[in-house]
Amino acid sequence: RDAVSAGIFLNIFNRHADRVKMCNIAQINNVLQAMILTRGSEMIVTPTYHVFEMYNVHHGATLLPVDLTCPSYKGGGNELPILVTSASKDGTGKIHITVCNLDPNQSTQLECSFEGFNPESVNGRVLTSEKITDHNTFENPEAIKPARLEGIKTGGNQVIALIPAKSVVVL
Repeated sequence: RDAVSAGIFLNIFNRHADRVKMCNIAQINNVLQAMILTRGSEMIVTPTYHVFEMYNVHHGATLLPVDLTCPSYKGGGNELPILVTSASKDGTGKIHITVCNLDPNQSTQLECSFEGFNPESVNGRVLTSEKITDHNTFENPEAIKPARLEGIKTGGNQVIALIPAKSVVVL
């Protein structure tokens, strides 16, 4: 849950890069939504840490516009888009897309079309877990960590990927 929340806000900040020139987490260890937890001489990283690491691809990059159409997630009397995204192009010409799937139960397919560009290859990383309440502990410090996103397809100007429920993805 913390990872998806962090990804949502980082995508929002990225999409408003014309106004948001810098953002950072207020405290990094032993607080709510911490990036690092310590206990005596022990230290572990959290899912929030992994999201910040995954979003490093946007640092110093150029914001790309995203036009997203997706189904909505309905819960608690609210309705929100299932996917929250942002995209950028780095200094080497690589395009990075970060995607959060807010739906805690359903995967959703991302079909991404590029104008005037045909991707040669695409790889992805995903951060998710079996339950939305899962977290890293001192007993299981790598319960949640990024993994390779499998099954990404390309063809012409399109990329198609299945975005798992309650996940953060970088393509």
